Amino acid sequence: PVIVTVLAVRPHPIYPSQHALSARRCRVAEPESAVESFGADAAEVGWLVECPSHPGNSGAPVLDARGRLRGLLHAGSAPADGVAVTSALGALLGR
Repeated sequence: PVIVTVLAVRPHPIYPSQHALSARRCRVAEPESAVESFGADAAEVGWLVECPSHPGNSGAPVLDARGRLRGLLHAGSAPADGVAVTSALGALLGR
């Protein structure tokens, strides 16, 4: 599986003027599984699984194993579901 790193800046839960940078590793999903669930347009974006996202994470950079910017986080499900949508990641999957 292809693993990427998603960076996010989040406000501190108690002190909103303070922010923290966090990094999490996420698995890139094959687009075929998204197409089965959501239709042909789902192949035009990237899908990350086991990748919780929180409000305010939109625009977070998606980095490959060498630290190169490969996409941006656009949307995510509730942290329990752990599915995120990014800009296209086809090059990471050899497409």
